[in-house]
Amino acid sequence: MEILKKFENDLALRRRTHRTIRSYSCNVKEFLEHNPEPENVTYEDLEYYLGHLLERELKVSTLKSNFSAISSFYEFLIYKQVTDKNPVSGFRKRYLDTSCDSDRRQVLTIDQARQLINSLDFIREIAIVMILAKTGIRRSELLELKPEDIDLTRDTIVIVRKKRAKNRIRFIDDELHVVLEKYLAWRNARARLGKCKTGYLWISDTGGRVHKDYINQFIQAYAEPIGLHDPIGPLEAQLTSHCFRGFLVTHLRRAGMKEEHIKTLLGHSLNDKVWTGHYLAVDMELVRKDYLRSVPRLIDY
Repeated sequence: MEILKKFENDLALRRRTHRTIRSYSCNVKEFLEHNPEPENVTYEDLEYYLGHLLERELKVSTLKSNFSAISSFYEFLIYKQVTDKNPVSGFRKRYLDTSCDSDRRQVLTIDQARQLINSLDFIREIAIVMILAKTGIRRSELLELKPEDIDLTRDTIVIVRKKRAKNRIRFIDDELHVVLEKYLAWRNARARLGKCKTGYLWISDTGGRVHKDYINQFIQAYAEPIGLHDPIGPLEAQLTSHCFRGFLVTHLRRAGMKEEHIKTLLGHSLNDKVWTGHYLAVDMELVRKDYLRSVPRLIDY
């Protein structure tokens, strides 16, 4: 479809990530297969298409992402003067506004996070949960870490970004420092015995790189017996690695950490506010001090 190719090129020119372009393209392609003349689509057509997606029992978050891509496509069509309206805008507000629904991820209290950590009995699992809770790192970023990305002298973690994106820094507080020191000692001992078969930070019992599903599997295995994970419950009753990102943001804010410091720490853009996007230069040393003052205390050694 020529219009889809032009839309993809527009996303690339707007410097959207490869992942975003691919996701938007797939969603719009499916939409166009059902609605080959998007400029003539009515609310009834959108209702029919939503019904089609609901038959697949997609999550609300997936439906929102789908229609977000379609809405972006219509904004592109308006820019190209193919149409003069975006029918998805009002449609989403009516059918996908779930502010009253429970589609939020679980956010642990500090006591619950401590309870989970206290239930763990191996340094690798303790280190993984601690680094998730203390840094808000994404699972994909966690799995890409290598030992050289951990600097216990400066107490920093470097998240190496691909392509042209800048590397990001996470800070290590005294609790995480002790845990990572112990994990690295265990890992180094395995390496000296020839039982480390990968250059990545997290190694399995057999010395290979841990599987991407292992993190959620062990978290849920420990969380379920203590009532922090319900495998058949709603999203807010399930515990995954991504929940710790919300955990960190929630408790940093409650401790009074500045919004722009949290956004800088997590790699979020400051451009949604003109004054921050154009005039505020964030001092990483101030971010570090603000973070160390606000980060939750989870264990004592």
